[in-house]
Amino acid sequence: MIRGPLSVWTSFDGTLESRSLESIASRVQGRATIVDLAAEGLAVRRGEVVARFDDSSLAADAVRLENELARADADLDALENAEIPLAQRDLAAEIADFRRQVENEQATLVESQELTAHKLIPEREVEQGRRRLDALRARLDQLEQRQTLQDKHAHPAKLARARADVSAARVQLAQVRLQLTNCVLRAPVDGLVVYLPIYAGTEYRPIRVGDAVYPNQPFMALPDPSNLVAQVYVPESDLARVQPGQRARILPLAFPDNVLNGTVENLGPAAQARPGYPAWQRYVRATVRLDEGGLRLRPGMSLRVDVLTVQRDAAVLVPRAAVRWDNGAAVCRVRKMAGSELRRFTAGAGNAQWLEALDGLRPGERVVLP
Repeated sequence: MIRGPLSVWTSFDGTLESRSLESIASRVQGRATIVDLAAEGLAVRRGEVVARFDDSSLAADAVRLENELARADADLDALENAEIPLAQRDLAAEIADFRRQVENEQATLVESQELTAHKLIPEREVEQGRRRLDALRARLDQLEQRQTLQDKHAHPAKLARARADVSAARVQLAQVRLQLTNCVLRAPVDGLVVYLPIYAGTEYRPIRVGDAVYPNQPFMALPDPSNLVAQVYVPESDLARVQPGQRARILPLAFPDNVLNGTVENLGPAAQARPGYPAWQRYVRATVRLDEGGLRLRPGMSLRVDVLTVQRDAAVLVPRAAVRWDNGAAVCRVRKMAGSELRRFTAGAGNAQWLEALDGLRPGERVVLP
């Protein structure tokens, strides 16, 4: 036995993920057909175009609505500057004319009454004059009421309807123009283009040109390749041995010679089942920070992550090859001056080469190897 350092690395499987991931989805109302896509795996900068939708129908709607807005604007302008002012002027002129007629008829009636008093004209002419004056006054009253109602109700209602038509046309045109803008999708962040699978008929596959997507349906992702972390699945039976701050080694399965250093960052709040594994097995998701990067790393890669779960600076170490097990107890054969004896001891942590002896053995004792 010797006294020396003991390091135990525990292996877990996991995946490489980006800490920052932006999903790309359609913001066009209704189904939108993709006519252009950035190549998968392409590194894009923020603001670069990553997808385009067919905008031919929206462009036609925009032309139609522009014409409708122009007509609505023209109708409103005609009401404000021609139709209503002309109607008000004509009615005011007609009222002024009838007022003059009333004044003239009143003067004529006074003269007729004086002439009747002197027996110069018959009484019936005076009576006829009164009836003409009453008729003129009634007509003048009608015109004045008409003027009041038009100025207070009819003309404002016409203007309100015309302005509402203009406003509605502008809103509809603005919405269509926004939809046209939404037909061009730009990267909100720097990242790598990753196609997401969608249901296309009976297939479930990555998006492609010609597919139609629904509003808010993600079909692309932009992970940031400069900020990758390893997501590790720790079985609940090993959870007590994994703590934030522990050292880790990350080995991408695609590049087994590319061993990266990392640190356990945090543990998930709950144990959950994993797809493809028995439902009774539970795992806790742990995040391992990469302390260094690799040019060939890509989000979604499969990993083996070794976590340094035990670190002893001075442990009593027994070669694992010398250890046997007797009803669950660790035993080994220790050399004596004359022969050897079988010795039980309490085993602690161990790795592929060494096993820690917590008691029952002393440094310097020699064990018998098979």
